[in-house]
Amino acid sequence: MNSQIVTLYTDLVGANLFNDSDTILKTTEAALIPPKSEALILVIVPHHFGTGLAIVEPSVNLHRLQLALARSIVSPVNNRTVCKVMNPTDVARFLERKTTLGVIHKLYLDSVTVIDDNVSNSSTSQIHENEVTVPFSEQLDSLAAKGITLQQNSLTLDEFHSLTELIYRNKDLFATSMHDLVGTNVETMPISTFPDGFCVTRIYG
Repeated sequence: MNSQIVTLYTDLVGANLFNDSDTILKTTEAALIPPKSEALILVIVPHHFGTGLAIVEPSVNLHRLQLALARSIVSPVNNRTVCKVMNPTDVARFLERKTTLGVIHKLYLDSVTVIDDNVSNSSTSQIHENEVTVPFSEQLDSLAAKGITLQQNSLTLDEFHSLTELIYRNKDLFATSMHDLVGTNVETMPISTFPDGFCVTRIYG
């Protein structure tokens, strides 16, 4: 662990846990976090980092303090921001001054996805245009041919029609044979084999 590199699959894959370009956040003052509680800890943001939106993430060594840090979006002011730290243990945890808690990265607006729950009128009209115009009886026959049998049971007639139309509109999602599973040609993934190939297993624990 001293190398800060984690390897998987018998050293086939390696990842560096610590990046030299990471901007470290350290506590401004000593702090005591009571057991099973959360605290907002003031931290120092290095001068070279600047201002603007940023994301705070836990340091790779924070587990040694038996603490957890919540990822959060912040906007540093006067080279200061806060970290939300949780102490899940049964004993109080003391943080010395300039204890490393996390790292901070720039957050750019083009990397944020905005979800709008309001459906525009144009989208609503397009949905109506895509409504099924096939007679109800033919919808049932088409679904029955794929092995899908629907019964009204406790549904009202309108609910039963809506359910049938929904399933009919998405009938291509139901595969009844290997003929329906055509696969994809978007990407070809070669699998290299050799005569004396064997599975590599490793027991942990």
